[in-house]
Amino acid sequence: MKIKMVEKNREKLLAAIEYAQRWATVRCTFPSYVEALIKVLETSLSSKGLPKKLWVGMRFVLNPNAQRFPHAYKYCPEATVVEITRCNSGWFMTGAYRGTCTDKRITLQSKLTADQEQAILAHAKKEW
Repeated sequence: MKIKMVEKNREKLLAAIEYAQRWATVRCTFPSYVEALIKVLETSLSSKGLPKKLWVGMRFVLNPNAQRFPHAYKYCPEATVVEITRCNSGWFMTGAYRGTCTDKRITLQSKLTADQEQAILAHAKKEW
């Protein structure tokens, strides 16, 4: 599955997310939550000094329902999780599934390239 994150594909996005959470009643998500997390992610990447041209190829897992559970539970509940990838033309949803609910809303799945690392380090040196 590879669906571009644009307004005209909203029904496809909703259908893919609904399919992933078809038996779920709690910790579900909607395209608007995913779009909000993408805006947070873009702000974070820009604040780290990473230009948009270097975002291509980055993969993230978004968990809009992130929360920490007490260790008294014998298990960790599931939440609807969405995978996104940055391509040349924008963000694409590459997966939606029920996964373990963690306390991280945004998790980097891909490794940083050398160019990405250099851009972040250069920005950090300017900030100091």
